[in-house]
Amino acid sequence: MSEEQALLAESVARFVRDNCTPERQVAWRAGHGLDAVWREIAELGWIGASAPETVGGAGGSGVEEAAIMAGIGRGLLTIAYIPCAVMAVEILGSAPAGADLLRQVVAGARRLTVADDEPGRACGQAPSAEVSEGGTSLLLRACKSLVLGLDEADEILVSARDGATGESLIVRVDAHDPGIRRRDVVLMDERRASDLDIRAEIPAGTVLLRGREADAALARASDRAAIAAAAEAVGAMRGAVELTREHLATRRQFGASLASFQALRHRFADMVLDLQLTENLVTAAAASLDDPDQRSTMASAAKARAAKAGRLVGEAAIQLHGGIGLTAEYAVGQYYKRLMVLAALFGGSDDHRDRVGATYLAAGRSS
Repeated sequence: MSEEQALLAESVARFVRDNCTPERQVAWRAGHGLDAVWREIAELGWIGASAPETVGGAGGSGVEEAAIMAGIGRGLLTIAYIPCAVMAVEILGSAPAGADLLRQVVAGARRLTVADDEPGRACGQAPSAEVSEGGTSLLLRACKSLVLGLDEADEILVSARDGATGESLIVRVDAHDPGIRRRDVVLMDERRASDLDIRAEIPAGTVLLRGREADAALARASDRAAIAAAAEAVGAMRGAVELTREHLATRRQFGASLASFQALRHRFADMVLDLQLTENLVTAAAASLDDPDQRSTMASAAKARAAKAGRLVGEAAIQLHGGIGLTAEYAVGQYYKRLMVLAALFGGSDDHRDRVGATYLAAGRSS
């Protein structure tokens, strides 16, 4: 890291140490105190870390974003950071009319989420959500799944297609529009997501992007989200590794420290190796965000690797802790649950492995 990136990582680590206590984590998972967290991280510059300086951002790269996400994972910070501060920032930054709204997002004055996933829609397929003419306004019909942070959001960025031309669209919808019906689900880590049935009348001016520009912006946002989720997984794995190291060093059995048993040391060494390999790949993927030839492949490689390593590290941490690792209150179990949820969000590991494999197979055929 550069000096500036190292300072950012340290400021995130300090925030986590000072604020991410077990009591506050329980409150955040219940939805309490999140407004104050958003205000504070906006003041710290987290939301605008990769946004242009012209809208109040820091103009940073994916490396800064990954450092923030690793801290969020380490602290089990329950906010919908990826939809608002990663995906929405990328989409708004690509929209000619998005500068004013992006400035508000960076300042913490408004929060957005993104609705892209649809039930039964395969990775890479066009959305079935449709926008049609309705006189002086537009009619949006959409079914979206696993929308994160809806309770925290002021607006939703919805991927759809033009019912007349078939062009891809990204439109803005008020999160409190009466035409939105929601069904909330509780994820494995006790956080909430929402399935949406949208039948809303929206102003014509709420179309942010259209056609190839919409496709490109959503592809970049999805790649950034995959890398950010992998970076959060790195932070969660690091938290699990640190707790396990402390447990092995302090607990005793048969008159000796658990760390003195060779089998346990070998299992712990495997955890550390999985963490370090994943962290290196995620850092490389974050650094490749500005390279259009490498971005998608690296994002998928990092996401697939983080999903596999997260399961291995999480399971090993619980086993090395014994019975205490299974208790709901103990943080090691919470890290494991978060790692399992991150493995499924923003594209499953099978989808990402398929994309990496297809890229290398195509390169082999062309050579």
